[in-house]
Amino acid sequence: MSESRTPPQLRREYPDPYEAKNPIPALYLVFFGAVAAVGFGYLIQHKGDDLALAGDERSSQASAAPAERSGAVLYQATCAACHQPTGTGVPGAFPPLVSSPWLLDDPETPVRIVLLGVQGKLELAGHTYDGAMPPFGKQLNDGEIARVLTHARSAWGNQGAAISEADVRRVRASLGTRTQSWQGGAELTAARAARSP
Repeated sequence: MSESRTPPQLRREYPDPYEAKNPIPALYLVFFGAVAAVGFGYLIQHKGDDLALAGDERSSQASAAPAERSGAVLYQATCAACHQPTGTGVPGAFPPLVSSPWLLDDPETPVRIVLLGVQGKLELAGHTYDGAMPPFGKQLNDGEIARVLTHARSAWGNQGAAISEADVRRVRASLGTRTQSWQGGAELTAARAARSP
């Protein structure tokens, strides 16, 4: 069909596409080849000894060691939801930790509470709390319990002595195989009296 005899509608159309010999532009092939060469060179340089750690220059011991969380961080993660970030508790529901004799009078009672939890009536500053605190003895190790309690005993104006990891270990051992939560303040007081010389 000659140009003059081609209808104007067909002359406006674009030509049909066709597949060229090299559908990927050469520039892309050069770029991806260079990236592959650099990556291969990196693996050769690191001798491929542990490809899972390629890019991590730390030793395997350093990368495996978890960071030690401070008492303040542990408190925010495990205690602040109930006892509040300021240690003031929630009236009628969760007892305050500020000036609390359950926290400050002796170092073993708060360790017992954190290890096994407590449920039942607890008297504090003329108020009765009848709730439940879950046990954290399986979630937190001895060092973490020592740090979180030391934080609570020294924050918000509290002036309790630090609790050591050895203190927590000793109290944990004294509990033997017990897994039941403490049944309120009366049982905690009895446990304190039984440990007194």
